[in-house]
This record gives sequence, structure tokens and C-alpha cells, in this order.
Amino acid sequence: MKYDYNNKFNKTKNSSDKIVRHNYSIKNLYCRIIENGKALDIMRTSDAIAYAENLKQDLIEIGYDKVNNCSNCKLGDYSKYMYEMKKKEKTAKKLARVNTVDIKTVQMTLTTDVADKNRMIKHAIEFLNAGDKVKISLRFRNRRELENINLAKELMKDVLNQFNGIAVLDSNPSLNGKEMFCILRKS
Repeated sequence: MKYDYNNKFNKTKNSSDKIVRHNYSIKNLYCRIIENGKALDIMRTSDAIAYAENLKQDLIEIGYDKVNNCSNCKLGDYSKYMYEMKKKEKTAKKLARVNTVDIKTVQMTLTTDVADKNRMIKHAIEFLNAGDKVKISLRFRNRRELENINLAKELMKDVLNQFNGIAVLDSNPSLNGKEMFCILRKS
């Protein structure tokens, strides 16, 4: 890795900075050449480099064979190979970012007013329609509220009845400390 004099504090490596050995940087004594999807015989690395130079191509190390103790190498243009690898990595990152599902949280208490509860349910339906999961959270502020667990269960049933036909339960309502919650997803 070259030292960047302009940015001496940036010492992290990107995953795209992965070192791919090619031609004379291949360290193994023997290698297997893969040409057009077919594996050729195992030969000395120096002979394989000479073979690649005769074809005016680079010898690129793509893996290691532990059984035969040799490198698996491919014939091709090194800069084109690196470009394609970076392109694949970018598309994989893009797909990973697109496929993530956010969990939006709607919080209420036992004393939440009916109008506020309806507004929160309306927002939760918007989140569900956008493709996100929704976490309905019922918070208990003190021990007195925590003792009224039956009232909390009724309130949670009331809220979940508003989502009939719109969403299904991803996780059933559960009590965790001073919070009762459940997760909904679009049906």
C-alpha cells in the first residue's frame, strides 16, 4: 500500500484495496492455469508466466488449492479484472443497501389520548405502506403503571385490531422491563 502524504491520518484500507497477485508477484512455486473455464495441468509458476506472456496476457491469482499445494490462476488483462471486481463490489453494496428493511417505532403510554393514538396508528400505516416494519411500543413510566398490566394488554389489543387486514404480527406482544412491544409487517 502506498503512503498517502496528503492524508496521513487516513490509515484504513477499503475492501476494494484487496491485493490480487499477478505475474511475478505470485509467490507459489506451482500454479494451475484456468483458461476459458477449463483447468490446465499444474506447472511451475515461471513456465505459466512465460505461457501468459506468449499470449500477451497477465497471469492473475484467483485462489489457492490446498490439496495440490498450488495457486489457481486465470489468464486475462489485470486492469480489466480489477475493474470488474470493483464493479461487482459496488453493485453488491448497492443491493445490500436496497434490500434493508427499516424498523420504525411508534411509542405510546397508558395515558395516551385517543386522538394521539389514532394519529400514531395513521403514521404506522404509512410506514407499513412504505415497506418498513413497525414496532408498536407501550411504555410504562412508573411502578403504578407497570402494575396495571391488564390495562396495557387491552390497549395493545385495541391498537392491534386497528391493523386487521393491513399488517400481520412479526413478533407477538411481549413485556421487556418497562416496555411492552410487538413488531408488525405488511401483509
